[in-house]
Amino acid sequence: MKLRSLFHLGISITTLFLLSRCGGSKRAAVFPVQISPPSSTVISTTTTLALCSSQPSVVVSTGSPVNVNVPVSITFSGSALCGYQFRIMSGPRTMTGQFISTGGQLQISDVFDLVGTQVRTYTYQLVTAQGVLLPAVYSTALTLVVNNPATTITVTTTTTLPIQPPSCQIERVIDEAHPQTSNSQKNIWVRVNVQGQSIASTTLNGFSISPSYVHQIGDNQFPFFEMEARVTNTAGGLAICRLSVAVPSCTQSVLGQVQPTSVTTQLTVTGRYDRIFIKDVLQPNPSPVFPTVVYTESFTTALVDRIQTSSGRVETISGDSWNCPVTYTVPAYIPPRPPNYLELGQWLSANQVLVPEGPNVCNCRAVMQGDGNFVVYRGNTALWNTHTWNNPNAQFLLQTDGNMVVYDFSGRAKWRSRTNNKGAWRLYMQGDCNLVLYSFNFSTPVWQSYTRRSSCY
Repeated sequence: MKLRSLFHLGISITTLFLLSRCGGSKRAAVFPVQISPPSSTVISTTTTLALCSSQPSVVVSTGSPVNVNVPVSITFSGSALCGYQFRIMSGPRTMTGQFISTGGQLQISDVFDLVGTQVRTYTYQLVTAQGVLLPAVYSTALTLVVNNPATTITVTTTTTLPIQPPSCQIERVIDEAHPQTSNSQKNIWVRVNVQGQSIASTTLNGFSISPSYVHQIGDNQFPFFEMEARVTNTAGGLAICRLSVAVPSCTQSVLGQVQPTSVTTQLTVTGRYDRIFIKDVLQPNPSPVFPTVVYTESFTTALVDRIQTSSGRVETISGDSWNCPVTYTVPAYIPPRPPNYLELGQWLSANQVLVPEGPNVCNCRAVMQGDGNFVVYRGNTALWNTHTWNNPNAQFLLQTDGNMVVYDFSGRAKWRSRTNNKGAWRLYMQGDCNLVLYSFNFSTPVWQSYTRRSSCY
């Protein structure tokens, strides 16, 4: 029987604590914050940078003969690392770069140059799926016997991480004692919930706090809040959680000039919002790239100036709200002054009038009445008319040939002045109550109503 010498192997196991030796100047990797849908009272977000198992481990082994100065295969196997990989930082004699595991498995080549019992220490760090290197450094000491000649041998050493990692969650506190934000309530309240073994410290935005205590955030940080809590345990394990809050606010302004009949306002939103109201009417949400709503409001005309307010408001589904009213003056409606003359080709429809320019002492006017009669008035006294009543919706027309004609609704002539082709230019309603058809530049009266009243000057 062939017997080979049996060498006793000494295996030393170095117990490591997760995220130990974290340098004060190093920052932990931060995952993107996922915002959970709000419940009836709480909005919370959570980011945990810790392993999800209480006993993650890395096993280091070699299953081939170990001969002096002959490369040997070293296998690293991660267990319960929650998707992390590990990167060998130092240890292998033949190391020329950094070795990164795949699927928690890594195989490297190493060389041992002395015969007998040797201890080789390998150091490594955990790596996130995004390639971010976590700060804690682990080490595993592999003790083996190097032969000359080689002997079939299996050597294994395991590093176990026994401490349950910390975790944290920042939650928004909303209840009767801690209401939602508004124009009158410009504070929010938050609470940091911590879990894990042997918790050593908890900070919020860099300040030491007591876990689960409600903390008030003042309005000097509106409209955006970015909070970060850090939790460590006695073994150096670290958890980071964040909460981002965009408190809604808005401004509303008048676009252009307020008209007697309408006004257009623009509401601009800052921060996160879910609903927009103007005059208590729900508006379509604007684009996040251009967060504005343009709103046009119409008025009935009035003869006096009026003070109006457009009440804008933005809200979130969690109950935060912000009012942004804008107040403006609606000017009085000033009816346009009726014309004092007609030019060739112009006409008067039912209830339209000619009124003298300037002071109208005697209230002189020429009216195309709704009954079809064209009448010259002084006050309420008719001075002249065309006798064309009983023709509703008739029109009085100064034709381009200079003839003045009253046409009924069907287009039949009911009265005419017979002034065609006589050089007529304009028909004037004068301040003396006389209606006169003049030739060019007032040179000659072509026709008149002979209703002049000297007392009207």
